[in-house]
Amino acid sequence: MSENILRRGIIMIPCDSCRESSLECRMSAWSRKCGHCVRRGVKCNAVEVSSSDFSKVERERSRIESELQTTRDGVARMSASLTESLARMNRLEKQQAFLREREGEMVRRGVENIEALEKLEEEERLLKERADANTVATSEPAGANSSSASGEWVPSPSLLRDLDIAQWGFVDETVEPNVGTS
Repeated sequence: MSENILRRGIIMIPCDSCRESSLECRMSAWSRKCGHCVRRGVKCNAVEVSSSDFSKVERERSRIESELQTTRDGVARMSASLTESLARMNRLEKQQAFLREREGEMVRRGVENIEALEKLEEEERLLKERADANTVATSEPAGANSSSASGEWVPSPSLLRDLDIAQWGFVDETVEPNVGTS
């Protein structure tokens, strides 16, 4: 009971016991003694407070606690909103930096936004892939008119030099190209 009085009681003018011990003297509506006197089991000469005065204090305490909770809830909502806003700001700053890198290309190509530029670049990439695939499938290698004595096509020495070694994976330098004459 003394802990409850000390925790929720009203600070009063100190009784003799609390004054001698330099303690806060707290009273509650349900006790005629302060919390420290109840704990010690001694007589208390604190000024009694009417129950209507305690009721007023309790109502005010409840009002303030309610306001405090409302404020805490508001802070929690603002914190969530702030976190969301910071994430959005971070994303926009990254987009801005990306735009700075690409703005010359946008102006050069006459597009209005990054999405349009990316779409244009993707279309160009697909066209190039198709063109490369068609070139490989339909082109006749240089030196195609050369043939060996057996009638097989033999690449010209200049074609062999121009080939990308990485494309074939190896080059056998011991084999001399056989360039036939017709």
